[in-house]
Amino acid sequence: MSFSNELKSEAAKIKTDTFNLILAELSAYVRTCGELKLKDGSWILEFVTENASIARRIFTFLKSYTQNLEIYRKKSNQLNKRSNYIIIMKDRNSIDDLLYDTGFVKSGNYDEKNYKIDKGLLQIDEEIRAFLRASFLGAGSVTDPEKGYHLELISQNEELAMDLKDMINKWNLNAKIATRKSSFIVYLKEAEQIS
Repeated sequence: MSFSNELKSEAAKIKTDTFNLILAELSAYVRTCGELKLKDGSWILEFVTENASIARRIFTFLKSYTQNLEIYRKKSNQLNKRSNYIIIMKDRNSIDDLLYDTGFVKSGNYDEKNYKIDKGLLQIDEEIRAFLRASFLGAGSVTDPEKGYHLELISQNEELAMDLKDMINKWNLNAKIATRKSSFIVYLKEAEQIS
């Protein structure tokens, strides 16, 4: 298991038991590893991760909205590629509620997605930390400290990347953004800032 995956497994075990913290994390998962899809004429919300601990965490948190969830493991056919864990939410009313509560869409209009972070969800430091933790779990990586720390949060959306950078820099850190192909990478390089 890679250093990054070990760290994610450890972070995925952090207790989060209040609904406001669960909602802050779900807001990050929706934006980082969630995808709305039209399947057989119905909308589904799908979350994909390579880490079983993260899949369990997302699955458990989604139960706050519905018990009607599917989870399965999809093995990769490529050599040295990890399997993916896929969590699917199918109930339209539950999807609407989750996406509205996280500020990702307004009243069931899936054409207008809002990747900007809903500041109303993140009023206190605990909620901000929960959002950042879930952003790391959903789309982050960190290199082995023996090779020099390097933390990355990957986003397909520039607004989300800017918000993440600003949120991290609120703690006097020096996060920056780089572009790689069609992705925006929020990164920290200094070891003392990451640990």
